Amino acid sequence: MHQRSCDRSKVPESRGWVGGDSWFGSVLTAVEVKTRFNVHSTWIIKQNSQLYPKKPLHAILKACHGDNPAGHWVVMRSTIGGVPLFALAYAWSKAGVSYFLSTCGSTAVASEMYETNFEDEFGNIQTRKIPRPKVASFLYNFLPLIDEYNKQWQSILGLEKSWPTRDCWFRLLTTVIGMCVVDFHRIYRSVKLGESAGGYNDEDNDTDIDIRKFSDILCKDLKKRANRGQTNAQFNVSQPIGQAGICQISNTDGEHCRPVTATEAARHGRSVGSGRSQNCFVCRKYLKANGTVNYTTTTFKCACCQMPLCMKSRVGQLGRDLSCIDEHNQSEEDHLRCSGQFHSGMSFPKDKQVNLQTANV
Repeated sequence: MHQRSCDRSKVPESRGWVGGDSWFGSVLTAVEVKTRFNVHSTWIIKQNSQLYPKKPLHAILKACHGDNPAGHWVVMRSTIGGVPLFALAYAWSKAGVSYFLSTCGSTAVASEMYETNFEDEFGNIQTRKIPRPKVASFLYNFLPLIDEYNKQWQSILGLEKSWPTRDCWFRLLTTVIGMCVVDFHRIYRSVKLGESAGGYNDEDNDTDIDIRKFSDILCKDLKKRANRGQTNAQFNVSQPIGQAGICQISNTDGEHCRPVTATEAARHGRSVGSGRSQNCFVCRKYLKANGTVNYTTTTFKCACCQMPLCMKSRVGQLGRDLSCIDEHNQSEEDHLRCSGQFHSGMSFPKDKQVNLQTANV
């Protein structure tokens, strides 16, 4: 979002105006901002279209201007929660339509024309200037700043790609963390720029530091602390259940999911592949009734020793009376306890395997 004072005849001088893209844009946002803070606002509307007349606006635009609506717009006005609003649909090309919601501003023609590109009958790219409303022109002056901000935390930093998850709450937290890193990065650059202007001279005074490099600086001490904690916990055999450091299985890059296959994308519309899995090591101890090894797939492991463990309790299966996590924490046997020596190529000792079903018979 971006804040700036607007037309004094329409906006309180002490409060000004706030504008934002479709991430924040909605009728509820506009009403709450005006009601709670007495601030006028203008928003782009896309997915958050509740209470917004998106389909009626498009139908009117098409009915009035047919197949060539570029450079035209239609407006509908209403009052919601005591806040006067107007919704505007602006056709910036033959097929492209943008939707706006505002509590202030003018819908008259702006002095600055919008330049649109199109392909002529010979396949050449042509440009044409078309009119647009003042309120859209005013908001468009600030949208590039928002796009640049979004690019930093979505594309360049990209925590959502580095920390894939199926947990919606963790996904939201990842987004908030990414935005906080970008905010800190901008504060850092602003402070350093001010120090440089004041005569501060330091070789480390780099106002153009990359966002990923900046995030590494923020996380450097966290990585050291995490490593120290892991070393101290590796040989703790009696950790309480639920605090055993269970985490999802991942590769060396920290990815919990495999790349999505063409079949998964085409048939199921998935954008994330299946979770990375291994065979639970504790389950291999308990043989099936026919004497074969019980291979149980799991997507979790001990965060200390990396041993694959079932998160789901197997008590009662194959005669067992302890879950895999309980047995991993409570066992005194070197091949089962959290000793920090597990690796993916280890096999379960055959002389330690048991068949409780045969023994009970």
